[in-house]
Amino acid sequence: SGKSPCIIKSSPLIELETFEFTDQMERYINESDMVISHCGSGTALDVIRGPINATVCRSHHPILIMVPNTNLM
Repeated sequence: SGKSPCIIKSSPLIELETFEFTDQMERYINESDMVISHCGSGTALDVIRGPINATVCRSHHPILIMVPNTNLM
């Protein structure tokens, strides 16, 4: 199983969660309004494709912000 997220900022308007790895990424994407990624193609495709689980009903996809990590290129 994946590590639990670390909530590093929380307010009435925003809650920011960060983690190194999780095996529950689909769940986090489906529950998010915004996803910030290091330009991983898997995360980008997961956000663009939308929820795979039919029990999740969203009227929109999360906003996707891709930040290149030049150390990985």
